[in-house]
Amino acid sequence: MSEEGKQKSSMVSCDRVDDGTVRVNDDAIQRLNVARTDVGQQEEDARLATTAEKTMTVRQAVRLYKWAIIYSMAMSLAVVMEGYDLAAMGSFLGYDQFRQRFGTELDPAGNPRISPAWQAGIQNGVQAGSIIGLWANGYISEWLGYKKTMYGALLASVMFNFLHFFAQDLGMIVAGSVLLGLPWGVFQTLTVTYASDITPSTIRPYLTTYINLCWVIGQLVAAGALRGCQSLGNDWGWRIPIAIQWVWVPFIFLGAYMAPESPWWLVRKGRYEEARQSLVKATTPQADVHFDPDQALALIRHTNDLEVAMSGGVNYLDCFKGVERRRTVIACVVWLTQALCGAAMTGYSVQIFRESGLDEEGALNLNIGQYCLGVVGTIGSWFLLRHFGRRTLYVYGLIILCAFLMVIGGLGVISRNNTSAAWALGSIMLVYNLFYNFTVGPVCYAIVAEMSSTRLKIKTVVLARNVYNIGSVFNNIVVPRMLSPTEWNWAGMTGFFYGGLTALLITFMWFMLPETKRRTFAELDVLFENKVSARRFAKTDVDQFSGHSTVIKIDSNAGSSSNGEKPVALRRELYSSPVRLMKTISSILIAVIAISAAIYNNEYMLSRLTRFKKHFTTPSNNLANTTRDMSANNMFRGLPVIPDEQFSTTSPRKIAKSFLAVEQSEGAGARVRRSVGTPKLRNFSPFLMLDHFAIPPGAGFPDHPHRGQETITYLLSGAVDHEDFAGNKGTIETGDLQFMTAGRGIVHAEMPQQNEKGEANVGMQLWVDLPKELKSCEPRYRDLRAKEIPEATSEDGKVNVKVISGLAYGIESLKELAYTPVWLLDFTVQPGGTVKQPLPKGWNAFAYLLNGTTIFSTDGESRPIEQYHNVVFEKEGDSIEASVEEGAEKESRFILVAGLPLDQPIVQYGPFVVTSRDEVMQAMSDYQTHSNGFERAYNWESEIGKSMVH
Repeated sequence: MSEEGKQKSSMVSCDRVDDGTVRVNDDAIQRLNVARTDVGQQEEDARLATTAEKTMTVRQAVRLYKWAIIYSMAMSLAVVMEGYDLAAMGSFLGYDQFRQRFGTELDPAGNPRISPAWQAGIQNGVQAGSIIGLWANGYISEWLGYKKTMYGALLASVMFNFLHFFAQDLGMIVAGSVLLGLPWGVFQTLTVTYASDITPSTIRPYLTTYINLCWVIGQLVAAGALRGCQSLGNDWGWRIPIAIQWVWVPFIFLGAYMAPESPWWLVRKGRYEEARQSLVKATTPQADVHFDPDQALALIRHTNDLEVAMSGGVNYLDCFKGVERRRTVIACVVWLTQALCGAAMTGYSVQIFRESGLDEEGALNLNIGQYCLGVVGTIGSWFLLRHFGRRTLYVYGLIILCAFLMVIGGLGVISRNNTSAAWALGSIMLVYNLFYNFTVGPVCYAIVAEMSSTRLKIKTVVLARNVYNIGSVFNNIVVPRMLSPTEWNWAGMTGFFYGGLTALLITFMWFMLPETKRRTFAELDVLFENKVSARRFAKTDVDQFSGHSTVIKIDSNAGSSSNGEKPVALRRELYSSPVRLMKTISSILIAVIAISAAIYNNEYMLSRLTRFKKHFTTPSNNLANTTRDMSANNMFRGLPVIPDEQFSTTSPRKIAKSFLAVEQSEGAGARVRRSVGTPKLRNFSPFLMLDHFAIPPGAGFPDHPHRGQETITYLLSGAVDHEDFAGNKGTIETGDLQFMTAGRGIVHAEMPQQNEKGEANVGMQLWVDLPKELKSCEPRYRDLRAKEIPEATSEDGKVNVKVISGLAYGIESLKELAYTPVWLLDFTVQPGGTVKQPLPKGWNAFAYLLNGTTIFSTDGESRPIEQYHNVVFEKEGDSIEASVEEGAEKESRFILVAGLPLDQPIVQYGPFVVTSRDEVMQAMSDYQTHSNGFERAYNWESEIGKSMVH
């Protein structure tokens, strides 16, 4: 060994005397006392400060360090801002206004969406920027101090946010995400280290765990802002939530300006008087609490000098030298645990709830409850921290979470098509989130802030957070594939994967995580320097001042030998086991990643081979043999549209409910008012969806598939072209309809024509479920021209009805239009006119108001219904009665719809409507592999859709 190496080794070595005491050797003591002329007084002051800090109660500490708490909380507002921004940007990916503006592709239903590649770019762009910002923060904050670093980060966030606010394409969004990640990396760690530096050990864990609460608060505020802007229906719907980020900055800047600089940083820079003033500014003298800023400063100086004698370095490489390597590894794995213990699933909870069988409303309600429990859990952790140690809460918290994850995985297996199990899964996820925020979530911050030496704290925290971010990148890659029905489709079974990882992390924490509760930084330095076993930290007494040296006395259970050497078994526990454990965990993680990648690539190659095979095995004349009108070669297999029964109008139906159809974005540029297929009216058998659409020039519905349902399109004004993969082409104009039976599968496009005045094409589209026995029928298409539709007029001439399908005023519609029996009647009622329309008994019925106000009456009660409202009728009764007041200013027009309820489950995923979850998976697989009804979709592209996608 070189002379320099020997000197360095002697600096950090320890001697054990016969009474079991371990002491820093004389060379280290000499180095510690070099250039210290007031060793005795400083040591005595440091001893008194240590005693005062360790005997101080929480109540006393809160009163004494009242201003320190306020300053720390003000600085931590930066994390609220970051939590808000991250939650908002993640939510934008499913936000209609954002997808409408930046959509790069269309989903199977024809709606714009952000491609997976761009989603990964946006989410991982933030992580990439954060990693760079974190790394830079380790140098900048040590150079300029915490306050000036915070100033710069806040100004950078203001500037870079302009890229998001004025974004014109996704390239600007990704660039803004990467650049915003730079200051966010600063916020992630500077707030933790500042809270740790400015407060004593008595209340330090409360201020560091408060940062976890800041993340949750930011997410809650983001959820509220997004919901509040959702109804705007334009670019302001996503620009306003982005602009809210600027609101936080002045308050955080003011708090940072008023806050004192970290006294620990000032001591490292030799600015002792400024450090003393910082301590004075952070405290409020109390009569019953002993506090002397000179003594507190002496303790900081003593700790700093001790660390200089032990290691001395303040660079990133020093984090991996000597005993600092152990401290760095523990901090990194502790923060990595947050990413790998299943918490990533909560970020996708709505998708998990939906894929497990819950409806949208139930999933959103559970998601909001999850955030609220996060607040409750973090606050609850403050009470647990008073009675339990960090190690206890972390290890046993992970054990509880592991059990919950296994239960979630099991429920994920049985919840498919089982609503009760799906609700049970959602409830367990809420309880999981509560316990996560009771234990692992907030306690992580307390552990990481105390694990490193004070001179290397900012760099150790930076390294630990970067490891967490790398784990988050891993989650961003695998979790969407785990949850996607078109990929791995694990849904709730994802709990098994994270449960296994959590079990490995429990093993690491049991052997490696020490207890740091109520320890000063100097005491922790001594414990780590003497390589005390993690499980013996809490049992070890430390005296850092005996004999002008650093001394540690281990209790009788710690084990010792007469010659001062640690027993062989203890040395093996301290050195061999952690190394083996780290290698084992690393190997398993690498294997999991490799297996996941292999599974994905295997599925990808199988898909490519399937298409390659079909390219050469599909007969060349398949497409040529298709007919222009599918109905020409298919016998009508539907049920009769007019049932064999006596119709009467003696018992008008009551109104079950009515509601406004709110306008929203759909397809590529279309605007729709959806009155069926929303939480207000879902799966109203046989009706799946009703859209009142307006398609402006340049918008439309390019190529998209359907299976298992029928669509009825009624054009009110304009002209719309239709084209499908069976060779059917046509144009419907004002008053025309098209009936399309998707059956086992169809891919088509619906694109508007350019009107002379540039007006939107307006119409109605109704989705109707098919009877289960007809879902595998061949697809069918039929036009119904306006001139083919019979009309009827009341005797007084005040009521006119287009009998599109069904029976009215004794006039029957054309037959063999839709397989599922549906009545579709278009009524126009003049002022003073009255409608008494019979309906088939037991059929579901509703009316949608296109113009004016219509009064619906039953049993002497009348209820006016206004434009764009949907009124739903009860099943009991044989008719509906409607009228328009004699003095009304204009006529009323409404579409009356009735249909035969189908006694079968409805399982819908976008344009695929079947009766079980397995059939949904089969439909998506068939569409992707061009089989079982979708053979003709291979390499097919509609001519009318090319103008939209190219």
